[in-house]
Parts: sequence; C-alpha cells; structure tokens
Amino acid sequence: MSELVNALEAMPACEVTEATNRDLIILVTETDGDSAEKELENALHAIPSLQALTLVSGHNES
Repeated sequence: MSELVNALEAMPACEVTEATNRDLIILVTETDGDSAEKELENALHAIPSLQALTLVSGHNES
C-alpha cells in the first residue's frame, strides 16, 4: 500500500490519509475547474496499484 500512498502524495491536488484499522486510504482532492478535475481523474486511473476508487462529493458555498 505504501506504493499507492507515495503515488497519491506526489500529486499536487491530493491530500492522503491512511486508515489505522483497515487497508483503506482517504483521498481528498481540490482542483481549479473541470479540466483540472478530468486530468486528475485520468492520472488516478493510471496508477496500477489503485484497486478501487469511490467518489464522494461535497461542496460548501460559504
């Protein structure tokens, strides 16, 4: 799993947190628009050690 964490931490729009009780990584991303989001999505899908990716979206207008 350290290979995956290293790959994710190398991406500038990503913040990685590892769960302490499971083989789980929480990835928080922040991009500046649709094209940057699509580039990040493509980069994530290109990581061979990534087995699954679930999107949870949140937005705050304040």
